[in-house]
Amino acid sequence: MDTFILCISIAVNLVIGGLLFYFRESIKALVAIRQSKILEEYKQEIARRQRAEKVAEVFARFHYKFDQYEVAKLLWELSFYLPRELVCEMSQTLVNGKTPADTMKLFVRVREHLGLQDGLTWDNITYFAQLPRQQPTLTSPPQ
Repeated sequence: MDTFILCISIAVNLVIGGLLFYFRESIKALVAIRQSKILEEYKQEIARRQRAEKVAEVFARFHYKFDQYEVAKLLWELSFYLPRELVCEMSQTLVNGKTPADTMKLFVRVREHLGLQDGLTWDNITYFAQLPRQQPTLTSPPQ
């Protein structure tokens, strides 16, 4: 009889130990899945912020510190991940020298495309009166 009770006790301990092991491993797996999901969301947030920085940089460089090479490079980079409509509108807005208000409205649309839909409107964004930009002078190369 003692042997029977001992066998039952061992069997119950093995079942309980197995269940505890199973629950512990399940919890580890759930935590790992959650961590990888959080990490992926963080990576996406970083990528979104980097894209937003490029948008801000292209507008700032165009309006305040014009450098044709940098503006073109940034516009071309943006064309890789912004939709065609936004790329075309951005090019037209910058090339046709629209008002800062038009530029800020476009800026808000690009923000919304990048997932920043927090109710910010164009007139909430500070911009400075544009100083007259010196037109690049073309000179012929030395002879």
